[in-house]
Amino acid sequence: YTLAKEQGWIASDDFIDNTGHQKCVINYPNLTNAEIFNSVEEFYNKFYFRPKYIMRSIGRMLVNGEERRKLLKEGKQYLEYMRKRKQGQC
Repeated sequence: YTLAKEQGWIASDDFIDNTGHQKCVINYPNLTNAEIFNSVEEFYNKFYFRPKYIMRSIGRMLVNGEERRKLLKEGKQYLEYMRKRKQGQC
């Protein structure tokens, strides 16, 4: 934080958006806060929408009803989080 502040990389001292989510407020010389923000979504999507992850999750849901409820709830929460995150972009 101190280094980023000294270098002028912090664009704002307002770290939380109006939905309560953490904002991306740092701008590096060759990497903007918008690029960082979008990369986080790309990372999450690449991880959670991998065929291996999806197939493993489906397998667990078919075998275990408790796991099915948990994963469906988590999936819904993830999609809601990503929607809210887009609304409060950098």
